[in-house]
Amino acid sequence: MHLGVMTKEYNMESWEQILDRIAAQGMHALHVNPASAGLHPEGPLLTLQRAHALADAVSAHRLEIAAISGTYNMIHPDLEIRASGCKRLAWLIRCAALLGVPYVTLCTGTLDPDNMWRAHPGNNDSACLLLLERELEPSLALCAETGVNLLVEPETSNVVNTPEKAVQLLRDVASPNLFITMDAANLFHPGDSAPMRETLARAIHLLSPYIRMAHAKDIAAGGVGFTRPGLGVVDFPFYLWLLRQAGFDGSIILHGFPAREVPDAAAYITSIWEG
Repeated sequence: MHLGVMTKEYNMESWEQILDRIAAQGMHALHVNPASAGLHPEGPLLTLQRAHALADAVSAHRLEIAAISGTYNMIHPDLEIRASGCKRLAWLIRCAALLGVPYVTLCTGTLDPDNMWRAHPGNNDSACLLLLERELEPSLALCAETGVNLLVEPETSNVVNTPEKAVQLLRDVASPNLFITMDAANLFHPGDSAPMRETLARAIHLLSPYIRMAHAKDIAAGGVGFTRPGLGVVDFPFYLWLLRQAGFDGSIILHGFPAREVPDAAAYITSIWEG
């Protein structure tokens, strides 16, 4: 297990400052928000030389990039918005290939036109899953070419809102470049975290062959919003036990809470994992 963080939680002036802070907190892995590393499709070209410089800076801090975020609303009702997101994703897949990063992460989208983290009743229409599968086709073709893989995440606000729908997506697409990010907190609707153990066990049982990265944030008491692991309602000892029983050996990424709380969160996760 490699413990890491999302770089978007760090409000620093430069990539070097972000790396300094994360390394000082004892982390090992990064889930990179492209803006943190100065990666913009409209910005400077990511040449091989620049890619090596970015990767060398990470290595010099004894860190590794576990994944790059490529998230956009993959079933947005506006075709032009989807096309723009798909184009940016293709650019990020090529960036990942240059940087030697194995995974680019995605959400699966919602029909809500204004907030891709807000559920929509139409998300459960079977046509939405078909739309998502078609949206994935060009990106997965590029993944087959570059060797980069995509990670999608089951979350209640999106079209893939259950472990069962995630399995259906994986089987329908049948791509060797499509895998899963598991986030326990995203398996529950706001205000409803029960039945906790049954839900976690079902999710990891169904998806364990495909899980390549895990996220660690907690659901705040009361069921609305997030907090650091150990302060909310997610049963982290059971969640981490399930991952270990499934043979998970990837990165566990801390996020969803202030960067200053990372050391406490890391100590909590490590004590459970190694205990």
